[in-house]
Amino acid sequence: MRLNCGDNCPKTGSYTAYDENGKEVKTVHVNKGDRMPPTQIENCYYESDD
Repeated sequence: MRLNCGDNCPKTGSYTAYDENGKEVKTVHVNKGDRMPPTQIENCYYESDD
């Protein structure tokens, strides 16, 4: 499941941010219901590490 910056997190866990080319940018831990954090790179998306 792809999530964008500002989306509500569906479940607590680790999420990896990828740039538009699929290169890993960073990994963050987000709690259920929190918003996905912003990134410094445009067009990034998050995917669950679970």
